[in-house]
This record gives sequence, C-alpha cells and structure tokens, in this order.
Amino acid sequence: MPHAGDTFSMKQTYTVGQHVPYVPSSVHSGSRQSPKSGRAKHPLYNHAAISHNAEVIFVEGELEAQMLTEQGWCATTTAQHLKEPLSRTDWRPLDGKEVLIWPKRDKYGWEYALKMSQAILMAGSKSCSILVPPADKPMGWDAVDAVAQGFDVADFLSTASRQPVMAQWQFTDLSEPIEGIDYATENGVALAFSHHFGQDVRFCAAWSKWLNWSGKRWEMDGGLHVKHLARLMCCSAANFIKKPHVQARLTSAGAFSSIERIVRADPQHHVQVDQLDANAWLLNTPGGIAYSSDVDQSTQQRDQLVQSL
Repeated sequence: MPHAGDTFSMKQTYTVGQHVPYVPSSVHSGSRQSPKSGRAKHPLYNHAAISHNAEVIFVEGELEAQMLTEQGWCATTTAQHLKEPLSRTDWRPLDGKEVLIWPKRDKYGWEYALKMSQAILMAGSKSCSILVPPADKPMGWDAVDAVAQGFDVADFLSTASRQPVMAQWQFTDLSEPIEGIDYATENGVALAFSHHFGQDVRFCAAWSKWLNWSGKRWEMDGGLHVKHLARLMCCSAANFIKKPHVQARLTSAGAFSSIERIVRADPQHHVQVDQLDANAWLLNTPGGIAYSSDVDQSTQQRDQLVQSL
C-alpha cells in the first residue's frame, strides 16, 4: 500500500474494492467530438480523480487500472487500441501531470507504451516515463499480476528503472539550425546533439554505459535511449542538407552509431563512478532530496549526481 511521501501516492475519492465505472462513449457529459468523424472521443478511465492528483500511472487495460485504483494509486487507461488514431481519446486531463507508464512485459506492451507516451506528451503532461518491467518476470507480466502476487508496488514505482520519453513532435523545433555548425559532417551533428540533449545524458567509461536523467536521478540507459536521440538528431540534420547523397548518409544506421560514439568521447558528458552518490549526507527520496537529518526536502538537480533512490 502507498505511504505518505511515496512517489505516485494519492488519496482516492473511491473506497477500496469499489469498481470505478468506465464508459468510453458519448454518454459522458461534455465529451469532445472528433473534428473529422463527429464521434465523441474516449474519456480516460478514472478521469475525475486525475484532476485531483499531480502524478498518474498509465496502464494498458481497465483491469490493471482498477486494481491499482483499489490499492490507492491514481491509475488510468484508454479504451483505444494500438492501431487506432491517438485522436480517438480525450487526453486533456493529463495536461500538467507527471505520468508514469506501466507496460506489459512483452513487445506489444512496449510498443503500446511508446505510442501512448506521445499522446500524453502532446496533451501537455509535465513529464512522461516508461517503467522497465523486472527482467525476472515472465512475458506478459503486468500490474494485475503484480497486485495478485503481493508484489511491492510502492517500491517498484519509486525505485524501478524507467525510460524517459521525449515527444517526437518536439523535434520539429530542430528545424532551425544552430549558427556555426556544419550539419554535413558527423562532428557537426554530434555538436548539435550536445547542444540539444547534453544536460540529460552522461557517459561512464568505467561501466561503458550511458545514464539518462529521469527527473529524479541518473539511471542506466537500458533502452538505447541515447542511440534513439542520435537517430533523431541525424534525421533532423538531414533536413538542412540539399545533397541527396549526404542526406542518405546521415540517415543511415552507420551514422546513428557514429554520432553516439563521437558524443560519448565529449568530456562534457563524462561522469566517474566515484562522482555518483558521492555526498554521504545527501539522501535521495521519492519526494525530493533530504540533507542529513533535515526535515525539509528540495527538488533533485542534475549536478547532484544522485543515482540511488
């Protein structure tokens, strides 16, 4: 059960065991109409409670959302399927929220999480991350299994690895080139990468691993997030080049890997093992940073180099 101060904790207006009705149709008053089809958009499950919570867990199915709701978490989902247009759902309740997606442990679950994350970010969410399911769990494992097995959900939500998500549509803003950078060269693209994404990635040579800033701590890049950013940077850079053969080279798999290797050699991204969690008086908690025995907490900062939570 959640405790005060835990990440993604909340007070529900529903009693434990009470079913939260989910009626994804136009019977909801005030539901938006799809401008093209004229049909009402699907409301988010548990949308009334979302407005009263800053943090929301997004899952794949209603049963998962219901079970987490009964445990005291603010959970939601949508009635639409992976292949349906994102516009079929009214995502507005997630505006300004911190959203954590809990996917099923399988390929479809991860693809679903990635697609939904884009809609969540486009709705104006404050942040969006995808939980990485435990490697020792069977394929298809999800929140329903976790609750049924007595899994420590609170600890999982607070400490499990998570994949930060960046909105694909945001990269259209990269259409404005940085003055002085030669986007026709891999070194130039790497410089642009550092300009746009440098504050949120670090490379530890001793571990030969990238770390991503999750908003609360530096986490191991278990989902090739940095290579994904390198690909997006290359594709954006190709738009500045008029020569087709250069565009083809920049959008090749070889270029994506090359940019990642160049960026990892840039000292501004380096971090040493002994720099991580170096301050013994600094305690990283789900609610923020606590110093020694101080009661007050502060928001986590990148330069504190905290990895543990």
